[in-house]
Amino acid sequence: MTGKNPAPYPQFSDDVTADSLARHLAVSAQHNQKALDADVLDKNAMKAFVYQWGLVFLLREIQERAGVAVADRLARNLWINWEDGSGLGEWLWEWLTEWGIDPKSISADAAGQAVDRA
Repeated sequence: MTGKNPAPYPQFSDDVTADSLARHLAVSAQHNQKALDADVLDKNAMKAFVYQWGLVFLLREIQERAGVAVADRLARNLWINWEDGSGLGEWLWEWLTEWGIDPKSISADAAGQAVDRA
């Protein structure tokens, strides 16, 4: 199969289901997995493959354990947040704080690592 994407990224929230999002991510993961067969390991492709595979796994598990309606609602909410993007940092900050992790120290560590790499 060449050319046409068998599982395009949903363009509108009404088009998003757990299946449509999982299919898209699975196709993308397969592309990244094929890149891992190259002579030189592409670490970015490896990371993308693992993250995409993880999302596909979770979407499928939610469907099986909580039902299609719940999985579709969660997938749609995930898609809406990805598309909007404005609250991602705030949510991450809140979740880290709830888990007892200081987001400021993580940010400082990341900034220090970036300086060390430069």
